[in-house]
Amino acid sequence: MSVNRVRRSLRITTLALTAVLPAPAKRAVYRHVFGYKIAATATIRLCILDAGRVRIGEHARIGHFTVIRNLPELVLEDHATLGQWNWITCGEFFTNGMSELRPPAEQGLFLGAHAALTSRHYVDCAGGVFIGAFTTVAGVRSAILTHQIDFEGRQECKAVKIGDYCYIGSNARFVPGAAVGNRCVIGMGALVAGILPECDTLYVGVPARAIRKVGDGDYFHRTVGQAR
Repeated sequence: MSVNRVRRSLRITTLALTAVLPAPAKRAVYRHVFGYKIAATATIRLCILDAGRVRIGEHARIGHFTVIRNLPELVLEDHATLGQWNWITCGEFFTNGMSELRPPAEQGLFLGAHAALTSRHYVDCAGGVFIGAFTTVAGVRSAILTHQIDFEGRQECKAVKIGDYCYIGSNARFVPGAAVGNRCVIGMGALVAGILPECDTLYVGVPARAIRKVGDGDYFHRTVGQAR
């Protein structure tokens, strides 16, 4: 076994043991051993938190049994939420230099203030995933992908960007390079491909297409995020 693999195994073992510690001890290990920046009011439940750089803001939260694996960077702004049983990853292919294409400058997961990724979702962060303030990735089993094989047989990464005050229904899928404007609703089972530039719009279907304007409901004027 190579030295790097041994170090990697020791790191994961240490992170797994850290996950079961009481909250004050857990925060202390994350800060002093791994260099993570975690607010005193943040809540981190029983989960694996494996990232190079971590910044978790005031009252932000990570739920039970979420696995965050091999991320270059994780940012949760104040009051942001990662729910339970999520799988959030960045393949080693893109973080150890094996890819022929230069990876993006910002690889990782970035949640704005009061944003929420609820439960049982899959997020591939090789190209960077940006979820805007007050946006909710709701329901279950949505998938966000940021890497793919191009027509020359090479792996490539493209960021996925979701605007502020959006609502994403269950089982939505985002392909590499997808982008959604502010105050949009993505219907259940939709496939988001390319750029959906129109704000205040309901998108549904495969691929997702604009259906109508969503109006001016209370959801788009919230001052707090997802109820816990």
